[in-house]
Amino acid sequence: MRATTFCAILSYITGVILFGNADITYLNLLLIIPAILAIIFLIFCRRFAGIPLIIAFFLALGGYYGAWYQDAHTRPFQGLWDKPVTLTCRIDGLPNRGDGYLLCNARIISVSTPEAVYPLQENIQIRCFTEIGSEFPEYGETVSFKTKLTRPQKAGNDGAFDYARHLQSKGIYACCDAYDYAIFRHGMSTNRNPLMQSILRLKSSLLQQIERYFTGDDRAFIKAAFLGATDEISEPFETGLQRSGLSHLVSISGLHFGILMFLFGGVFGLVPFHRRRLLKLVCYPVMIVFLMAITGFQPSVVRAGIMALFAVAAEGLFREYDTFHSLMLAALLMLLHNPFAIYDLSFLLSFTAVLGIALFSNPIEQILTRIGLRSSWLVQSLSMSLASQVFATPVLLWQFNGVATISVLSNLIAIPLMPFFIYGCMVFLPLSYLWQPLAKLAAGFVFMVTRAILLAIRAISAIPFSYLQLSGRTFLLHFCFLALILSALYILVVYRKKQFRAPVCLSLVIIFSLYLFVSNHATPFAVTCLDVGQGDCQIIHTPGRQTIVIDGGGLALPNSDTAKKHIIPYLYYHGISRVDCAIVTHYHTDHANGIISLLSSFPVKRLILPDRQPEEDSKDLKRQLLHAASLNGTQVLYAESGDSLLLDHNVMLDVISPQINAASDENNDSMVLRLSYGKRRFLFTSDIEEHTEKQLLSQDLACDVLKIAHHGSGTSSSEEFLDAVSPKYAMIGVGENNNHGHPSYSTIYRLQNRNIACYRTDRDGQITFRIYHKDGEIIPTANKEVSAK
Repeated sequence: MRATTFCAILSYITGVILFGNADITYLNLLLIIPAILAIIFLIFCRRFAGIPLIIAFFLALGGYYGAWYQDAHTRPFQGLWDKPVTLTCRIDGLPNRGDGYLLCNARIISVSTPEAVYPLQENIQIRCFTEIGSEFPEYGETVSFKTKLTRPQKAGNDGAFDYARHLQSKGIYACCDAYDYAIFRHGMSTNRNPLMQSILRLKSSLLQQIERYFTGDDRAFIKAAFLGATDEISEPFETGLQRSGLSHLVSISGLHFGILMFLFGGVFGLVPFHRRRLLKLVCYPVMIVFLMAITGFQPSVVRAGIMALFAVAAEGLFREYDTFHSLMLAALLMLLHNPFAIYDLSFLLSFTAVLGIALFSNPIEQILTRIGLRSSWLVQSLSMSLASQVFATPVLLWQFNGVATISVLSNLIAIPLMPFFIYGCMVFLPLSYLWQPLAKLAAGFVFMVTRAILLAIRAISAIPFSYLQLSGRTFLLHFCFLALILSALYILVVYRKKQFRAPVCLSLVIIFSLYLFVSNHATPFAVTCLDVGQGDCQIIHTPGRQTIVIDGGGLALPNSDTAKKHIIPYLYYHGISRVDCAIVTHYHTDHANGIISLLSSFPVKRLILPDRQPEEDSKDLKRQLLHAASLNGTQVLYAESGDSLLLDHNVMLDVISPQINAASDENNDSMVLRLSYGKRRFLFTSDIEEHTEKQLLSQDLACDVLKIAHHGSGTSSSEEFLDAVSPKYAMIGVGENNNHGHPSYSTIYRLQNRNIACYRTDRDGQITFRIYHKDGEIIPTANKEVSAK
């Protein structure tokens, strides 16, 4: 029964992931594969076709339901994207703080255009730019304002955070911007939930009390771990949680429910036995629903809440509680409500961790007991921690390309402190309203426990090799193939039934062939222009698996670590664990800062710099590059015009500029590189302007793809230069809504006038040009699927 339930739920989830985002018109074609597999088992072994048929049915159900759900929530917005509208909506939650703005979810009531009024019943995310101290509309208020409806941003690069998927997991398919002074408040909506309004007012008041007594990471942790408000968690603190394997502490889940139910169980123990059961049946559900509501119905809380309600119901009905089936039923209920909740990280981690505990904690506990561990607390803690880690590790590898190697140890240290933390907060917060001297004493206790937890997080995350970084997707792909092969061999050896032989052998041949193809198939030649905002970064992949990074983007702004945010996730996504060559075309921050960060946190074999002295303002940047290369053990080379580098068989990189003492400023002294793969050519022009372009006209500049100079500035890409290069495609690395007005209208006009297909990172996201065999056709693709213009 467990195997059947697990296969059904897993097949449904797989159907959502594989087919849920497909065009509903072509979904039938995509579902032919599971149907064929089911038919194979029906033909060869009818008696054992139950599981394959269940898999095929739930795979189809997940695909169809996911595609229908997405179509139903996106179709109402057709014809309204990026047009001026007046939006009337009801605020549906507390705002979260961003960098200079507030984020809040709302329920649309109507959308007005000059032509018509459209009644819509869809969720939307509002980004409100507000003055400090301005009062934002509270839950239940009806507001209206002029704005433009925009689609949530998809991931600009492979491996980057997909904000569209994140909002999709919350049932949100549209975004808009607003300014607090332009929002017209109409008063409370008649459709608001008074109980929810009271709960959110209480949460807002509790958050204010925490802000009065605590600051910094202490305040951020208390808000997140007790009330589920994570908007103040800083990036370094989040990294520490991730590296120590303690991210679940700030994600309210079964741990918090268990601590609270233990407390209430102790209180109910004082009640006479004949009334205790009735009291539990009344109080437990109220507490569970209240906790789900005050934390904003986060997926991990909802999962824990549903399972806790099942446990209460089982006790009330005198039935045995089954963790596994209650978990599967909770997953099914949540995914029927929103199939794309599967993209929510807290949902995945919560379910996989509990699934591991349900399946493996008892066997691990028995093993630990046999080897001589006598402490029941230690045995139980170790078994639950190890079991949860087994299933959570693949999710962590897939999402973060890494896993905390000593998370079992860190949980043994931190989890025993959590009851003291939660009970301390439960005492402190009521006292903060009643009696300040005693509240300060309780706050001091909470502070000490919080500091102990934070100290454990910082100490564990600083231990060498406490976090294993690797290409998670590549590792899991090989692991899954090998697991399938071993499973098929196990069935052949152990279950020696004739009915299994034909389908299992056929499946084994197919799986093994696919594994060999994926493992040994040569990668195509590819040039990728990453979306790094207002900056340049191109990555070259050769058929011999060489990786070359040209520039790394990265303006000198706070929290703008381009390598960690864009480049390294992209490399791990494609299974790349080392950069063979990094090139800095010139010493400006929007080209070189990302390379400094790359050298500091990723293996780089060689660094190539311009063979010239930088301007005075850029000398410090060059020193940082050399220092980072020295710490990383990277070989430093200098290049000048006329140098050539053989990257791979049939792949050559030539330096054609700058000439010695040919220019007068950093931009015009940029390295210009010509990449050749057989007869195909790419020209990378960095930030040169018309002055240097004229000097290059005497050379052979013809190419198939041109990296437009200086982010599309009007002072570059002159008429004569474009005529000499005569490319078929052009790519521009440029930030969305940048302050420089890039790309220039004159540059775009010159490209359009010559029928050059132009791709831009601000509009198209990551741009990739692939060549599948030498001298073959160049195939361009863009992550955001916007046609080149």
